[in-house]
Amino acid sequence: KLSSFANPRSTQRWAADLLVYRQQAYLPRTAELADNAVILVRRQNGAEKTYTIPWDKTGTPLTKLGPLPNFRLNRGNRRSVAPSGTADESKPPQPEELAPDAPPTPAYLKPWLSLQRHKVTRPVRTLRGFSQRNPIYRLPAGFTQRLGRLNSDYFYSGAYTAGEKRIGFIRIGTFDPVDFSLLGLPLRQFEQEIAYMKANTDVLVVDITRNGGGYACYAEELEKYLIAKPFTGIGVEIRPNLDIIRDFELSVQDAQDYGEEWEARLMAAITGDVKTAYSENRGRTGPLPLCSLRLDQEPIRDRNGAVLAYDKPILLLTDEFSTSAADAFAATLQDAHAATLFGFRTAGAGGNTVTTSAGFYSEGSAAVTQMLTVRPTMQNVPGFGATRYIENTGVRPDIEYDYQTLDNLLDNGASFVDAFTKAAAALVPSAN
Repeated sequence: KLSSFANPRSTQRWAADLLVYRQQAYLPRTAELADNAVILVRRQNGAEKTYTIPWDKTGTPLTKLGPLPNFRLNRGNRRSVAPSGTADESKPPQPEELAPDAPPTPAYLKPWLSLQRHKVTRPVRTLRGFSQRNPIYRLPAGFTQRLGRLNSDYFYSGAYTAGEKRIGFIRIGTFDPVDFSLLGLPLRQFEQEIAYMKANTDVLVVDITRNGGGYACYAEELEKYLIAKPFTGIGVEIRPNLDIIRDFELSVQDAQDYGEEWEARLMAAITGDVKTAYSENRGRTGPLPLCSLRLDQEPIRDRNGAVLAYDKPILLLTDEFSTSAADAFAATLQDAHAATLFGFRTAGAGGNTVTTSAGFYSEGSAAVTQMLTVRPTMQNVPGFGATRYIENTGVRPDIEYDYQTLDNLLDNGASFVDAFTKAAAALVPSAN
């Protein structure tokens, strides 16, 4: 219950972190820990062994809350101190903070800048590969690496062959690779890589396993390079407050002053939906576009109108830590029938979160979901029934495969790589 997650598997693995790592920012009574942790391990042969591990404590213990007289921690060794710190509470910079060479953001989209960050912000130090660029498994012999050697590479990519099938590979480890103002850099790199894959491969494997999320609109821009036809983007149901209403009202005025007439009308209609939801008890809007004024999206095109998106089969790798913006990314590709999903059910973290102080003297903060992510099509999900929400339900793969096996642990994921390689090769149409 201290590490609950939408997906039961995610919860179990997230909670396992607490066996040997506690952070006071999330568990205020960490300072009360004994000097040692005692862990009982069952070995492969069934035998059990107990390990005693000393806690290494650093930071400042939380034993008192300012002037409040009723809160005391009375247990534990007072000389011991626990790790201290705060969650990553960074947010996308506002338009006036963007670098001078950043692509301009239309004025009427300002409300979305504060809503589009879909990311797990809790620090994770023991889950190998979480939000990291490089994969945790070893790719097969014959794999020719392209990206992933330089610090300036935002993706890990390459190509290899299986029989006569040319398989491309690209890993998107995070949807938060750089500051919001610099997202044009990874987008250009992704465009170049997709151009190569389109010309030199028969099928593309895209890996978003252990992707902790990030900027949802950046994820949607990447989708435009992977879906070669018009598609429906992710919608969001917002539970508004007065600050959100104010931002939308200002954006209507901006659209009237600087945009096209149709943009002003659409923005006014969206603002009306936000105001109606605010007037209702616990009201939410209907599904609204997150990154533009329309849910309908187009693939990326060149100046002559030619589609640049990858137009061959795609296998998308997911797992229980494909989180938040990665949830939405998987749902969009699946609903557009642009990719076959391979792996495990995604995390089911289906909305943005906002963090605020839990009280002036509390030394704490609280995070709440401000909106729900709504996928394009209705899904019949075991245990949840018919739903379009990603929150808690996650995204189910078309081909289920559990990476968490002994074979994959001992052999750097060789069984996993072999399985997704066969699945990718099977997507390539047979030659006549």
